[in-house]
Amino acid sequence: MSTSASYTFTATANRTLVASFTISWSITATASPSNAGTTEMDSNSYKVGDTAQARVKTTAAGYQFVNWTENGVVVSTQTTYSFPATGNRSLVANFLPTYQLAVSSSSASMGTASGGGTFVSGTNVTATAAAKPGYIFLNWTEAGTTVSISPSFAFPLLARRNLVANFALGFTVAASPSFAPGGSVTGSGNYATGGAVTLIATPAVGYQFTNWTEGGTVVSNGSSYGFTVGADHTLVANFLPVISIINTPPGVLGIAWPVSATGWILQESPDLRPASWVASARQVTTSGSQNQVSVPNPTGNLFFRLIHP
Repeated sequence: MSTSASYTFTATANRTLVASFTISWSITATASPSNAGTTEMDSNSYKVGDTAQARVKTTAAGYQFVNWTENGVVVSTQTTYSFPATGNRSLVANFLPTYQLAVSSSSASMGTASGGGTFVSGTNVTATAAAKPGYIFLNWTEAGTTVSISPSFAFPLLARRNLVANFALGFTVAASPSFAPGGSVTGSGNYATGGAVTLIATPAVGYQFTNWTEGGTVVSNGSSYGFTVGADHTLVANFLPVISIINTPPGVLGIAWPVSATGWILQESPDLRPASWVASARQVTTSGSQNQVSVPNPTGNLFFRLIHP
């Protein structure tokens, strides 16, 4: 007869009225931070079985909606969140600030830069530089300060960034070890014409540096090799495993070399004549990081070397 909590009528006869009640749920929606946007619910209260709907009404400039949470738990990533009403709930629409990543090239004729845009704070972004034929990528700078020397520069965006990819007429210097376990090299990269290059070769334990070669020709015997770049270069730092004498019982000669020197062959000779070198038939054992050979009761001259076919 009435759905109003207050029911007024004219008494014309005896009547028995029953006030019926049902469970009503309160569901609220708020924004975090409060200045980042506004929210709304499709009703003020909900009965059992109702479908409730929370909506992001507006998003402030410089922010982006991320998700709905309840008690810190993500319940939806959609701006409109519909769900069955089963109890009182307090929903929070979370927003994060957005920042612009601006990328540009120092010279459009030398190379291109890509990866710019507007992103939510904390997004992992990648700025990519590509040099055109005849040119090289030098670095990424921001306000004149170098921030990366990698053409693919990845980082989390936590503020507005303005990056410049710098290119130049120049050359590539590629340096590598002759034998990976033997050591490491530094100094490879792109260099502008006339730039100073310093390559450094560092032998690993159990190895020694011999020289730098280019196209099979020795160009330096120093582990630190510097020159002015005027062309592309491909250089090799050459390393050799070292044979060492180890402690053994009296009357036994013990020699060792790194286990990592795979492919190297132990040879021996009685007099160092080129024709006298032969592959050693002695048993090779392994102890830790070393290959070892024992020579019991050595007499006369005996020489050992490692070769790589």
